[in-house]
Amino acid sequence: MQQEKNSFHNTIGIICQPLEKAEKKAVTQEDKIYNFFYRKAGKEFTPCEIMQALTHTGVLPKATPITSIRRAISNLTKAKKLIKTNNQRPGYYGTLNFTWKLNGEVVQGELFN
Repeated sequence: MQQEKNSFHNTIGIICQPLEKAEKKAVTQEDKIYNFFYRKAGKEFTPCEIMQALTHTGVLPKATPITSIRRAISNLTKAKKLIKTNNQRPGYYGTLNFTWKLNGEVVQGELFN
């Protein structure tokens, strides 16, 4: 029995190898976003802030769509690794975006983060 995969939201009906490649890429994005939150433990970020930080530093490609960032955050929230807060900050085009933070005990983040 094949394990169900759910990081990539297959709304376009791809199958076989292209689906496996998309799944791996989605999992990698989630890992990178989770690691960002882990390093910045105790701080809250909007999807736009995460995208800006990770594309600016080259962790994610500059062409990464904001929807991919939001998908990864949603998956990490469902997995109880992140918590959506009630706080909002302006995002792209001045629209308010909710913030997320690492779920669980706050550990020492990066020095001077």
